[in-house]
Amino acid sequence: MKMTNEELGIFFREIRKARGLTLKDVASEQVTVSQLSRFERGETVLSFEKLFATIEAMNMGIEEFTSAMNGYSRNNNQNFRRKISIAYNEKNIFALENMLKEYENKDLTTYQRLQYIIVQANLIQVARYREKYLALTNEDILFATDYLMAIDEWTIFEVELFRDLTFFIKNESLFTLANEMIARTTFYIENSKHRESVVTSLMFIYIRFINEKDKKKCLFFRKKIESLLTKDMVSYRINMKMLNLFYDYHINNEKAALFEMNEVIRSLNIIGLDDLSLGFQREFEFFLKYLEDKNS
Repeated sequence: MKMTNEELGIFFREIRKARGLTLKDVASEQVTVSQLSRFERGETVLSFEKLFATIEAMNMGIEEFTSAMNGYSRNNNQNFRRKISIAYNEKNIFALENMLKEYENKDLTTYQRLQYIIVQANLIQVARYREKYLALTNEDILFATDYLMAIDEWTIFEVELFRDLTFFIKNESLFTLANEMIARTTFYIENSKHRESVVTSLMFIYIRFINEKDKKKCLFFRKKIESLLTKDMVSYRINMKMLNLFYDYHINNEKAALFEMNEVIRSLNIIGLDDLSLGFQREFEFFLKYLEDKNS
């Protein structure tokens, strides 16, 4: 939802009043009562730094404020990602193919082309379950990686784009971009959603280097992931447990790791986390098939 300065000021005032706060309650050393009053009347604008400070003074998170601005509905990228996520989780090749058709025979903007590449990347990953092997073109990979290198501060959009490219970028380029992601997400990393996206992307990279049996890079990314995990990131910690067991079996040849992976899946079933258990079971079976194909 795009607002004019006046509309943003009016919206801010409505939120402030709805929370039972006066201008004095929200004012601070950074933003005076007079500045806030003029802002609410649409006479002036606040810098991002000052706007964030006033939002925090209302005991709101930035995500909560922007969600309220959008009428508590998803923005375009969230809707796009939701469609991708549903199709990927259901392994629905046809849904992804239909999404691709939306971009055909069009003069695409930068973001539309990036979305097209994202849909392709997810389609290729889903197709592996149907034994259909496709590939991204070098031109598409170069377009996306050049875009990423041009952005100084990566938002969730860039982090998720990079995650989608994980299995298509050459090893050294992947390692370089992963370090760039770590450096270019420091501004947002305390945001929980952003942190989760970064951790997920690093896990994909960890998987890639486990498959490559690159022990040095595996240990580097394991350490980085573990440094970002917080106690409340339960599903991510379970994911990391499974990945470490995958590492133990595939790289250290620890046969007991297979039994432990099955035990994790069984435990999730017992406590009623069926969706999580099913996801792990699917990946576990694909992992075994991958090893079987590789050794045959």
